[in-house]
Amino acid sequence: MEQTTAKVEATVNVIRTKIRQVRERNDPIGEQNTKAVLIDPLLAALGWDLQEIDEVCREYRHKPQDNPVDYALLFNGIEVLLVEAKSLEKNLSDRKWISQNISYAAVAGVKWCVLTNGDEYRIYNYTPSPMSTKSFSARSAFQKTTRSS
Repeated sequence: MEQTTAKVEATVNVIRTKIRQVRERNDPIGEQNTKAVLIDPLLAALGWDLQEIDEVCREYRHKPQDNPVDYALLFNGIEVLLVEAKSLEKNLSDRKWISQNISYAAVAGVKWCVLTNGDEYRIYNYTPSPMSTKSFSARSAFQKTTRSS
C-alpha cells in the first residue's frame, strides 16, 4: 500500500509540473494530449492496467448505438466507473459536460462517473429513482493544483 501511495504522489507531482508548464505556455493541448499526458499516468499509478481492455476500455459504448465515454474502468468484466475527459483548458462547470457524463452513466447502468480535465476531477454518483425522473448527487471533488488568478 505504501508503494502505491508513493507512486501516486510521485505521479501527481509530475502531472502538476506538466500542468504548470502548459499553463505558462498558454497553449491549449487538446483532449487527446490531456488524456495521454495527464489522465493516463494517474490511472496507471492507481493500479489500472491501461493495456488490458478487459480492465480499461477506451471509447467505451455500453451498446453499439450509444455515444462513447472516454474510459470505462472494469472489475471482473463489469463497468464500475466511467471517466469522461475534456481538454485541460475546458471549464468543468459547463452543464453540458456534466449532463453528458451523467447520461453516459445512466445509459450504461453505472453508479459512479468522473468528469476531468486532467487537473480537476469531479465525481458523480448516479442513482436511478423508481419513477421516470432521475436523481443525481455530486460527491467530493478535488483539484491537484491550485489555480492562480
